[in-house]
Amino acid sequence: MQEAFDEAKAGDLVNLHADMVNSAGYNFKYWQVLAGRAVGVTGKILDNDYSFTMSNSNIVFKAVYDLPKIAADDADADEEIRGGAVGEFGLDPNQIPALAHDLTTPQDQSLIGINGAKVDYRVIFSKRDASNAESALVKPVSISGVDHPDAYTAAYALDIELERYVDGRKVGRATDSNASIDVTAQLPAADTDQLDYEIFDVTTGTPVAMRYVGDLDNNAGLFKFTANLNHTYVLVYSKIFKVVFVDNKPVLDYQYLNDTSRNFYHKFKVRRKEAVEDADYSLDYSLVQAYADGETAGNLVTPFEDIYGVEYNYKNWSKKENSLSVFDPSMNITKAMTIYAYYENNKPKVDKARVDLGNTIQTAKDLLGDPYLKAGEADTIREKILEAMDTLAWARDILDKDGIDHRRMANYAELQRAIDGLL
Repeated sequence: MQEAFDEAKAGDLVNLHADMVNSAGYNFKYWQVLAGRAVGVTGKILDNDYSFTMSNSNIVFKAVYDLPKIAADDADADEEIRGGAVGEFGLDPNQIPALAHDLTTPQDQSLIGINGAKVDYRVIFSKRDASNAESALVKPVSISGVDHPDAYTAAYALDIELERYVDGRKVGRATDSNASIDVTAQLPAADTDQLDYEIFDVTTGTPVAMRYVGDLDNNAGLFKFTANLNHTYVLVYSKIFKVVFVDNKPVLDYQYLNDTSRNFYHKFKVRRKEAVEDADYSLDYSLVQAYADGETAGNLVTPFEDIYGVEYNYKNWSKKENSLSVFDPSMNITKAMTIYAYYENNKPKVDKARVDLGNTIQTAKDLLGDPYLKAGEADTIREKILEAMDTLAWARDILDKDGIDHRRMANYAELQRAIDGLL
């Protein structure tokens, strides 16, 4: 089976193509979902050219060709999933003729060749919750159980069984088979994107770690492993929660308005009941600390002013976005969290100063009508009124009386200075 894995995003239109006759001369039969899922894609797809819309999950198709049996009197072989979703487990289709040949017994050959019976072997992928005993058996020998016991999770147990059918009737096989099979598996959404995945064969009561292929810590849960019929497997991992540190205030800085590259965003996985400052997360957390370590700003720029003249001063990382609830990096993480860079600002003071300046300007204008003003005082007041009005009119992309674009409105100190000049 030639393998090709292409990347597509949710919502993308995906086109499949299989030659009607492959390079070995075998005829195309159908597409089958080998692992994963997509909305509206089920069963066997008879069209060799097929299009579908990608869902938010991996999906693997196999093009099934009419492969000949190794021997004319071989039984047939297929797969069935019980307890799991369609596409969670699948056999390599190219392996099926050899598997059917290996499973066929002399009795089967007699039934097929002499009696004309139909003999089918069915590989059953029976998924279930791991028992407490199975979970306890694996925990002491797993990475998760030893190094991260509070995060240890037994995802499920998988019994790979073999059933034999003669003319549609289930009939036991004279001897059990432990034939080797190649399994492609797709984790359900609840078990994807965790850490420290391991698969153990627990058939004998002594857990044996299995080799699997697939970066389960970082992909959407697609993997392969070699298994045996009539064996039981347990999949375990460390349960994680994603922690996001975000600072979306720098875009407000009037000097770099709307420059999102100045914002900060860093997301990483933390195992259940572990802390972001633990050694396992030092690389990720050091990036956060370089930006701002607690109440100490690093690469973070503070204070800064927005286009309204409001000043922002960084205080600390906060569990709440709109009020300060200081995040403790030593706290045990028990849920997904977003941590915000929290700033105090002087907007109320600036707003009040702007109103006060407007009122003070009006008072000064009223004073110009005072008949008791001394010579020259009216001119001085008019000059200060014009300066104050100019300060109050500052705005981005607007030139002041001297032809200067301050790129923001006046800040608190500038407004207060204008008020003081009129008093």
